[in-house]
Amino acid sequence: MIQIPISERSLACAKEKRNAKPKDEETPIVKFGLDVHADQITVCRMLEGSLPQPAQKMSPTKALSWIAGHVKEGFTVKSCYEAGPCGFWLHRALTAKGVDNGNRRACGRPRRCFFEKELAALNAQLEALVIGKLIPKGLGALTTAILEAEVLEWSRFKNRKQVGSFVGLCPSERSSGATRIQGCVNKHGNPRMRHYLAEAVWRLERWQPQYPPLRLLAKSSGSRARKKAAVAIARRLAVDLWRIATGQCSAQKLGLELIVARASH
Repeated sequence: MIQIPISERSLACAKEKRNAKPKDEETPIVKFGLDVHADQITVCRMLEGSLPQPAQKMSPTKALSWIAGHVKEGFTVKSCYEAGPCGFWLHRALTAKGVDNGNRRACGRPRRCFFEKELAALNAQLEALVIGKLIPKGLGALTTAILEAEVLEWSRFKNRKQVGSFVGLCPSERSSGATRIQGCVNKHGNPRMRHYLAEAVWRLERWQPQYPPLRLLAKSSGSRARKKAAVAIARRLAVDLWRIATGQCSAQKLGLELIVARASH
């Protein structure tokens, strides 16, 4: 006898129930919970009348194909995920293959569209603050505008330590006598600045790989080490932006290329 893996055995049972039901009755429902990332999707499947099965990690292409396969088998397929920074491309792909994705009753698509338009209008207002100005290539008008709006006036900082303290990227410290121990960043500063500066580091890695501080990132291996390096580079980037804004040093000497800011839409 061929043994079917537990997940496939459950699916086989669901198929039998589906085939045994009269045509006028509803088909069995298969539900999928998705945790979406840029390079992978963690998928959790729940068959009708069963507990959720162990989650599986797979590529976006494989996940989409696997889920769509259940539609071809004749099941009613429902899925849900938090779009977040990955956007709604997956939602469009799922619905195109016959999957009922999202909870329309709970969130309301018209309401989401309304808020998206409101957000786009606010973003445009922010971008307008820097359109036409010289900004570091890769940061984008919106990110630059948000950073400047949070700082208000770069000249209010007297030294690089004050800049690092404001953005909350200074290392924590536990010192006593001759002993000095530095740990992770204290995060006592502006959380929005930390977020956008860290995001800017990964953009610079793509658009301005010649930026000297990025050498630290290139030398780091492993996710933990690269994240730690990115934090150090984010602190250095904040200081360099302060230097450029206050005229202490040119962007060219700091290894940053400037371009004219343009609207993203």
